[in-house]
Amino acid sequence: MKQLVNSRSLSAVVMTVGILFVAALVQRHSIQRRSLPTNFEQLARSAAVIVGISVVPVLIVLSYRAWADKFSDGDPRWQRWVGLASIVIPGISWTLLFAQWILATMSWPGSGFLDLGSRAALGYANMLALLLAVPLRGIARINIIVSVVLIWIWIRLLVQV
Repeated sequence: MKQLVNSRSLSAVVMTVGILFVAALVQRHSIQRRSLPTNFEQLARSAAVIVGISVVPVLIVLSYRAWADKFSDGDPRWQRWVGLASIVIPGISWTLLFAQWILATMSWPGSGFLDLGSRAALGYANMLALLLAVPLRGIARINIIVSVVLIWIWIRLLVQV
């Protein structure tokens, strides 16, 4: 029981950080409509990307833990596989976006391996993960929804850069 309480409180903290991330992006849109120094805008984008990088894997791991605890042998087999797919798809998307971000940060020559079409495919894959999250129960569904929204925001930031 104590482990479950800690997992729920950790999920609440992570989701709060995710909501603050979305609020920062709303603020960023209002910043872009004003004439502010370029350094401030770059700082806001960098902070948003770093929060997205750190929050999404935690949400995915917590979703997997909740999914593994909740499913039972009485559940239909398709429901278990669909729930697992809704957890794996954002994980793969996050890994690809993180790899591109790291390579771009290091000014690696092959850092543009995700072009606009690939990013669109990742966005649609995450939309599919959002739909596949319906059979999940409890906090796992909420974690996947928040992680997918954060990945969409991250893709949007990468497209604008």
